[in-house]
Amino acid sequence: MMGGATLYCDGVVFAIQAGDGGLWFKSDAQSDATWDEAGCDRFTYDRDGTPATMNYRRAPDAVFDDEEEFRRWAELALEAGRRAPAKKKRAARLS
Repeated sequence: MMGGATLYCDGVVFAIQAGDGGLWFKSDAQSDATWDEAGCDRFTYDRDGTPATMNYRRAPDAVFDDEEEFRRWAELALEAGRRAPAKKKRAARLS
């Protein structure tokens, strides 16, 4: 995914590691206020010359030095991941 990695817990996506080295936790409308309070930016990227966003927020700096902080934010992200609708599987292409 865009030169990064996707992090799963029990089959649920809860974070991505972007090609720039940033760690981004899953968010949603229910958790956005908590991410906003912490000043965690939304994941944005360039899509054909237009800025686009995804439901991920930059991890707070404290998660890299404090196991409890990592757990706190990762659990919030995991809850958002569990609430996300399941992705539909793509139909196989015929060549």
